Amino acid sequence: MLDLLADFHFLRPLWLLGIVPFVGLWLALRDADRLPPSWQAAIDPALLEHLVTGGSGGGGARPLRWIIPLGALGCLAMSGPTWQLADRQEGPDRSALIIAVELSDSMGGRDVGPTRARRATYKLADLLDVRGGGQTGLIVYAGTGHVVMPLTDDDRVIRPYLDSLSPALMPVPGDALTTAVPAIEGLLASSDAPSTVLLVTDGVDPKGAEALAGAVRDTGAALVVYGVGTSRGDPSADVPPIDASSLERLSRAADGTVVDLGVGDGDLRRILRVLDRHRRAQAAHDDADLWEDAGYYLVYPFALLVLLWFRRGWALRLPAAAILVFTVSGCGDNAFVDLWLTPDQQGRLLFDRGEFVEAAQRFDDPMWKGIAFYAAEDWPSAIGALSNVDSPEGHYNLGNAYAQNRQWITAIQQYDAALSKRPTFREARANRDLLQGMLDRMREADDPEENAKGVPPPSEEDAITLREDQKAPSDNPDLDRAMEIDREAAESAISDATLELWMRRVDTKPADFLAQKFATQAGEAP
Repeated sequence: MLDLLADFHFLRPLWLLGIVPFVGLWLALRDADRLPPSWQAAIDPALLEHLVTGGSGGGGARPLRWIIPLGALGCLAMSGPTWQLADRQEGPDRSALIIAVELSDSMGGRDVGPTRARRATYKLADLLDVRGGGQTGLIVYAGTGHVVMPLTDDDRVIRPYLDSLSPALMPVPGDALTTAVPAIEGLLASSDAPSTVLLVTDGVDPKGAEALAGAVRDTGAALVVYGVGTSRGDPSADVPPIDASSLERLSRAADGTVVDLGVGDGDLRRILRVLDRHRRAQAAHDDADLWEDAGYYLVYPFALLVLLWFRRGWALRLPAAAILVFTVSGCGDNAFVDLWLTPDQQGRLLFDRGEFVEAAQRFDDPMWKGIAFYAAEDWPSAIGALSNVDSPEGHYNLGNAYAQNRQWITAIQQYDAALSKRPTFREARANRDLLQGMLDRMREADDPEENAKGVPPPSEEDAITLREDQKAPSDNPDLDRAMEIDREAAESAISDATLELWMRRVDTKPADFLAQKFATQAGEAP
């Protein structure tokens, strides 16, 4: 509650000046209701109350008086009171959560069932569910540190690897947090959003604590130390108790927060509060796209006060009547809705209801317009809208739209454009590599004798016309060859089911993949 009060502010504070005239009107009406002293001296008090109108007995219900709370409430609503961040700011939440999990032998202790490491992964999976958005990266360490997943917007790609984590994967035993700090710093440097490091461990060595605290302070990130284990440890497996004192020292050095793994969801709520508090601290108070405008809630009491104007015996003033007639007369099509919601807000409501075509027609934002057309499976329109978005996500979505439209080469080029802007864009690289592999297999499936002759120059009739920014690089012979694949052959070779497969592909045995990856990286380390 204190955090909410600390963040309370107005998005458009100048509207509060509009309350001043209504305060002046209230003072004027109050003075007008006072009985003049001269009348009190000239008329008997028993008769005066029947001769003077507008006194204290009946002035409270006059329509003119209700203009004051109506106007003040309207100005307050327009000022944009707010105290919490919006769930989405014209797109997904861009805050970053970097999870570093210790996988030393002690994390195999069974004092927390089934094991410390397994219970921690269960909790992390629940945390990703309730967090609901933002970027997430995953790092593990024991005697060596490894990046399991760079920062990604799609938590689904992390789940298979998260479920496979265990101390048995690590090639070198130990508990060296210092080996994971460079990977943490790398992910922090790749994010321009408010970042939080969540360290999952049962103890921290002094060197590792010093290195991590320095990295957190230098980058301005928040730190949550998630303690896993009990004070009794697991004597049967020679696993020591959790080193709570080392966790507290690290927390103090980095101005972080220690959260102990619990049975319910109280520990997850504490972690989410830290994430939200750090996100608030980094958000500009005057950015209306980041904060939830609570002025809309004041529409309900405002509407109830307006209804009082229709009471019997009340006068509906000419200006109010004119405004009402103008509003009602302009309710054709979307005119009335346009008075209250922006086109993007209207589009989002339609999108959430599954009316994708109508949503695309309402959206002004090209990204959302393209996403709506994509959801409606109108690939050409999605391509047209997304072509105006010059961002990693824009090029990635544009590549997906080109792929769905059977324009394989252009799709690969858009994935390359996304990777040039964000080299750690895992989804773009996965789609690009898989589509390139399919094109290579189709090329190899062509007549071997024709392939041996080399690549014939395309005729003017068969040449593919591309925009300048869509041309394949001249030093990529595979792409040059793939550009000559017949469109109908490509459509028959790659079915819709195959497209769905490569768009949603995940590794079938992530544990084997991670073990081999970590062993290779440990062998290459100096």
